[in-house]
Formats: sequence, C-alpha cells, structure tokens
Amino acid sequence: MEELKGQLEGQRVICGLSGGVDSTVAASMIHRAIGDRLYCIFVDNGLLRKNEFHEVLQQYEVLGLNVIGVDARERFHTELAGVTDPETKRKTIGRVFNEVF
Repeated sequence: MEELKGQLEGQRVICGLSGGVDSTVAASMIHRAIGDRLYCIFVDNGLLRKNEFHEVLQQYEVLGLNVIGVDARERFHTELAGVTDPETKRKTIGRVFNEVF
C-alpha cells in the first residue's frame, strides 16, 4: 500500500473492471492507497450470469469504489458470433474489452 501511495501521489487512476477476482482485488488495493482518485469502469460483456452485472456493480459500490457500468453486450456478442475456437474467443474477449475500456 505504501508503495502504491508513493507511486500514485497526487495522480488520478482509471481502472477497467471485468467482474472477476483479479480486477476487483486490484481496484480494491488501489482504492485503499489513493481513495477517491480512483475511477473504475465495469464493462458488461454479456457473458455473466443473469443479473450478475447489476449485482456486482452494487458490490463495487458497497466496497466504496467510484464505478460506472458500460453496457457492451451487443458489441461482444457481435464480435463473438460464429467463433468456436476457445483461444480465439479468449483473445477476442480481451481485445474487445480493451477497445470498450
């Protein structure tokens, strides 16, 4: 935490959230280090369980994160249409997430 505080002193940070553990832990750590200077974007890729996007968005708010949700479901579904290879799907999801973010 101290290292993060030092590195990010006076700076604002933007963080992309996927709803997974890795991005959530990263955002929580940064938030603890710099507080309100962290801005999070939670991207709805349409691949979560029913109502999970809204539930996770609420959990982020309970954690005190400054977060907005972006509905990119249609974009992901369009990009993934007809893709059957698992590795191609993974790369497509990552690429589209970065583009939306």
